[in-house]
Amino acid sequence: MARIFPVAVVFVLAAGAVSAQPCSPGDSGCPLAPVRDAVAGALDLDELDDRKSGADEPSGVAVLPDGRIVVVDDERGLRVLDPSGGGDWIDLENGSRLDGPEGITVSGDGRTLYVVSEDDGKVHAISIERDGSFGEPESIGKLPDLDSSKNKGWEGIAWLPGRLNPERRNRLVLVHEGSPRRVGLFDPDDLGNEELLKLPDDLKDALDDLSDVAVEPSTGHLFLLSDESSAIAEVTLVTRDGELALETVAVRKLPFRKGLRPEGLAFDGDGNLLVVTEGDGKLRTLRVR
Repeated sequence: MARIFPVAVVFVLAAGAVSAQPCSPGDSGCPLAPVRDAVAGALDLDELDDRKSGADEPSGVAVLPDGRIVVVDDERGLRVLDPSGGGDWIDLENGSRLDGPEGITVSGDGRTLYVVSEDDGKVHAISIERDGSFGEPESIGKLPDLDSSKNKGWEGIAWLPGRLNPERRNRLVLVHEGSPRRVGLFDPDDLGNEELLKLPDDLKDALDDLSDVAVEPSTGHLFLLSDESSAIAEVTLVTRDGELALETVAVRKLPFRKGLRPEGLAFDGDGNLLVVTEGDGKLRTLRVR
């Protein structure tokens, strides 16, 4: 029998926005977060709106604490979108260090961007300064070579806070697109203490590949994206005989027209899913029910 660990998070209201604040289980005033019923197919997605991302080949997305959105274009680099709809490319003096960037996420304290590059398998950290500007990318390490075929390497990345993790420590979650499909957990300082997890058997036919991952901010559940299947699966981390494993909660086809390839996803401050699609270069907002 798999044992599911309860997780906890406190939300505070500030200037009309909702944000997650660090909270350790057992702390006074730290409630237990609800866990979604583990019924496959119970994941409902409604498309709320869409906007142009300004990227020709968007492959990843992250939401900053100030509401800005960073979109990855695997050919042009990183583009920042402001809440009013405008956007600019981030001018990085050492941007060439990002060799084929694919996925992006932001640390729990909102001070660091992490970018994964499929071409060389490296993860770079980019500091977010107090004035909102960005530092230069610095490599924190190289991901393991899983003997993948061309263009099927490490693609997506997400931040998993320790308070939502059975291991009780902050981790970077990364997905390996194919050959083989894997979900990896790594330390954010140096990519150490790696854990490579297989997909649950009931997802092997539902997700033909893995293009990105996002962490649901109240439960810590992982949302796995497949662009080839145009589907999202919700899974949870459990322990079996002292080993970490993935357990399916729900899986759902995305409500997009044929020809669009969902490449990146992230949760915003309202708990909605943001998805970038290749084929029209749009950033879409989905409500999760």
